[in-house]
Parts: sequence; structure tokens; C-alpha cells
Amino acid sequence: MKLKFMPLFSWTVLITVFMMLYAFPSLLAGALILFADRNLGTQYFSLPQGGFLLWANIFWFFGHPEVYIVLFPAIGLVGDILPTFTRRPLYGAKYIVMSIAAAAVISFIVWGHHMFVTGVNPLVTKIFTVSTVAVSLPFDVMTIAMIESFVKAKIKLKTPALFAIGSIALFIIGGITGVFLASVALDHDLRGGYWVVAHFHYVMVGGSAMGLIGGLYYWYPKVTGHMFNERIGKTHFALSFIGFNLLYFPMFFVSDMPRRIFTYDVTAWAPWNELATLGAFIFGGAQLLLFLNLRRSLKTGAVAGSNPWNGHTLEWSVPSPPPAYDFEQIPRITDDGTVRFSGPSSAHIPNGYSHTTMSHLSQWPLLIAAAAFVFLIGAVFTIIIALVGVALGVYALYGYGREKFVAEEEPGAESWPFNNVPKLKLGVWVFLGSEVIFFSVLLGAYLFVRTNVGTTWPQVDSVFNIDRGFLNTIILLTSSLTAVLGLSFAKAGSKNGLLASLITTLALGAGFLINKGLEWSELFSSGFTFNPASTNLKVPATTYFITTGAHGIHVFAGLVMIVYLISKTLKGHYLKDESATIEHFGLYWHFVDIVWIFLFPLFYLL
Repeated sequence: MKLKFMPLFSWTVLITVFMMLYAFPSLLAGALILFADRNLGTQYFSLPQGGFLLWANIFWFFGHPEVYIVLFPAIGLVGDILPTFTRRPLYGAKYIVMSIAAAAVISFIVWGHHMFVTGVNPLVTKIFTVSTVAVSLPFDVMTIAMIESFVKAKIKLKTPALFAIGSIALFIIGGITGVFLASVALDHDLRGGYWVVAHFHYVMVGGSAMGLIGGLYYWYPKVTGHMFNERIGKTHFALSFIGFNLLYFPMFFVSDMPRRIFTYDVTAWAPWNELATLGAFIFGGAQLLLFLNLRRSLKTGAVAGSNPWNGHTLEWSVPSPPPAYDFEQIPRITDDGTVRFSGPSSAHIPNGYSHTTMSHLSQWPLLIAAAAFVFLIGAVFTIIIALVGVALGVYALYGYGREKFVAEEEPGAESWPFNNVPKLKLGVWVFLGSEVIFFSVLLGAYLFVRTNVGTTWPQVDSVFNIDRGFLNTIILLTSSLTAVLGLSFAKAGSKNGLLASLITTLALGAGFLINKGLEWSELFSSGFTFNPASTNLKVPATTYFITTGAHGIHVFAGLVMIVYLISKTLKGHYLKDESATIEHFGLYWHFVDIVWIFLFPLFYLL
């Protein structure tokens, strides 16, 4: 399938995943710093001189892209629902895709509009005003294109279509009211009041949740093989739409009412709040109809068939519910978008798999997520629970790594724009991009507190020993050289040379950690700890231990990788044509070394 024929929902999920890869590392770094402040006694966000601003910058760098991470899949759903029920192609589909991509990029440079009232530099507020207005323009294109799709359309107002249309209408209100907040002057008046609450929910509940509910109705017959009750579905939409507007529209009229208060002026605000409360009960109660409808239809609903909506995308060409392997015959999409099936039945089921046992039906991702949840709970409450999460995570990752997975490469498949880059190498580069964000936040936090806090920084070589730092720099640079030599030996087919290079890299990496551990021990012995006796050393200790500690964890992870590579090399792997794995490891190891190249001068020489 060419990219130009890919469904809009697939496009939005793809773009959403990329946004998650580069937005969530900021949240991870912020959570790490917050954990250290709470549990280790460090001092980042508790600094009286701007600690709250540091948190605001880190959180909102994640927080604003997160709004679109939630919103984009709903836009994709609406974009797939409309052509089905208007019986005409989505107007300007390629421009919608381009607009979504543009909005995704711009979303990373608008976080400052959440901090207009915090006293930041006026020049900064002007820059973020421009970027905020700029990010609204792609959404104008999306909205206008979707409205144009109704021109000369033969609309079938089924339940999914109603929720899609409702989503567009509510999103328009949310978007227009959000543009007001791009003005610094208006934001000073509206910030912290119920105008922001109304705007946010018109976008996130009206635009996103309504679209997602429409998608649930749209694909319910495909997922279950049964049709839902259309009358109940339409009643659900009507009550949801009325209840939602009764709930949130009155909030625009109490824009001067502060958030997070439980007593207020009865004469001015009470009527609007009473109306919103009524809307809340209607909107919330309406969702019971959704669960009632889906539950009832699962047992008694009419058989859906493969394509009850006459849908235009590929999922409607397989039975309902779809088999685990999706297609018995691989569909071919011609240059004009026509779908053709070729080959005998079951010809393209991957070798070694039956209709009922397919490689992508895995429980390990769920277990990994559960392990992360347990670990984070333990990080807040007790180390014992955190260790249970770590053990569960190691077990899940080990099981996931050993699982057989089949992904057949289709001849003539779309490979632009990375057609000359192997998939694994591309994956490593994408991962390292997210690592760049993570360490950029940590280093940015260091620079923020060093330049904005009135703390006298220790004199060069008075606390951080230059000799030790220089020795560690030489060790890591040498380990990068041995990693490069290892790749050369692998390509040449020299097993002994590859083993020697990996073992030397392992020894150098271990030497780095040992030297760093000795340095930490000396610092702790001298009173330079997370809570040093001298108040002036509080901030330097905070930034040093957290930043170098995060780097040390990455070095340790690299050593674990090397041990694995050595064990596989002993069995004859990674030679000549199999040398790509050594190259991929080398990319990670060089990145870790580059991070240290930044840490050494920042802490030891400045």
C-alpha cells in the first residue's frame, strides 16, 4: 500500500507514536527529578528561586504534545468514518495528513503559553504567542477539509456518523476559544478561571472522546461480529451532545470564577454552576446507555457480516470478527487505489503458524506494563515493591525477547523515506532520539539551577576531581574505539578479534563504573552527599548525583548488552553478514560516551 492510500487513522496513530517517543522522555526525566527531591533530599523543584518554573518547563514540554497525543487518534477515526457515511472521499486527505504532521512538530515549541502569568521574560511570551497561533493553522486546514467533505454528500446519519459530526462541531468551539488564550493580555485575565476549563474539555472531551466513541460504534460490528441497537445508539448521542453542552458551555460565562474553590458568590455564579451540574448528570448518565447497548448487542445483536457499513478501508474485507492472521490472501493496492486479492486461500499465512496460533498474540507487553506500574508504585511507597516491579520487568523482557515473531516483508511495499536504512538501525536511531530528549532535560535542569539560583558553585577541582573525570573520559573514549574495532573484526569474520574487542569494551566500561563508584564514595566520605552539611553545596550535589547517576545506569545497561553479545559470539554469531547487531550496539555505546563528553566539562572544568 502506498502511503497516499493509507487510512487517516493509521496516519494519526503513526504520528502519535512518534510524538510519544519524544514527549514522554521529558516526563520521565521530570519524574526522576521529582522522585529524587521527594525520596533522596535533592533540591530541584523545591528551590525558592525558580524551582516551580523548572517544573513547569519540564512538565509542559511533555504536557502540550500530550494533548495532541490524545487528540490525533480521534481525528483519524473521524477522518475514516466520514467517507463511509458521506459516500465520497475525504476532501483534501493529503493536506490533512500534512497538517497533522505539522501540528505534531509545532506542538513541541508551544509549551510556554502555559506560563504566561509566571513572570517569564516578555520576549519569551511573544515567541510562544506566535508559535501558539501557528499551531492553530494546521487544525484550521483539518476542520475545513472535513466540513468540505459534506458538500454534495449523501449522508447516512448512523450512530458513528453522528458522533463524528458532533466531534467536529465541539472541536471547532474548543479550538476557537483556545485561540483567545494565545494572547498574553487575555491570558492574564482568563488564566486560572473556568474559560480554560471549558476550552480544554471542548477539545479533549468534545473533540477527542466523542470521536473515540464514534470509532467504538464504527468498529464494534467488526470486533464482535454483531450489530448494536441503532435506536439506543442515537439516543446515547443525543443525550451526550445535549448533556455535554449543558455541562461545559456555561463555564464560558463564569470565566472570572477561579478553579479549585468550593465556596463562591451564589448570586453571580450559582445559576451557571447549577446548569453545568444538570449537564454533568445527563452527560455521565448517557454513557450508561453505551455500555448497556454494547453488552446487550454482544448477546442478541444481529449478525454484522463482513462489511455492514459498506466501508472503504481494508478491515471491511475480512470476516467479522477478524481472524488472528487477518488476511488469508495478501491484498494488493494498485496505483489507482483499487484493492485486489491474489493467490490461493491461506497461501500467505506465515510458515509454522495455524489459523488459531499467530505470532502477534502476545501477553508480554501487558506484563511489561504491569511491571512498570508496580515499580512506580514502589518508587513512591517502598523499595520492596519497586524491586518486585524490577524482577517482574526483567522476567517479562526476557520472555518477550525469546518469543518468536514473524513479520513478512511484502514485495513492492512502500519503503520511502527510509528505503536505504535497515529497520533495526532505524529503530536504534529513533530510540537514541528519545534518549537525546531525556538527557537534554537533565542537562537543561542543571543549567537552569546553575544560572538562576544564587548559589556559589564550587571552585574548579575543589569538589569534583579533574583527574578522575579526565581518566573516565579517556576510558570511555577508548571503549568507543574498541567497539569500532569489534565491528571491523565482525565484518572481517574474525571471531577471536570480535571477542577480544567486546571483552576489552566490557572491561573499560566496568572500569569507568568502578572509578565513578570510588569517586562517589570519596565525595560521600567528605560530606558531599544528597544532603550536604553546607547549604551552598546542596544544589551542586543535587545536579551532580542525579545527572551522573542517570548516565551510569546507561553505562551499566550497555555492559549487560555486551555480556549478551559475548555469549552469542561464542556460539559463532555476528560474523560477516550478521555484523549489523554489533553496529547497532556501537551506536548506543557511542551515544553514552558522547553524553559523558558533555558531563565532563560541565561539572569538572566550569
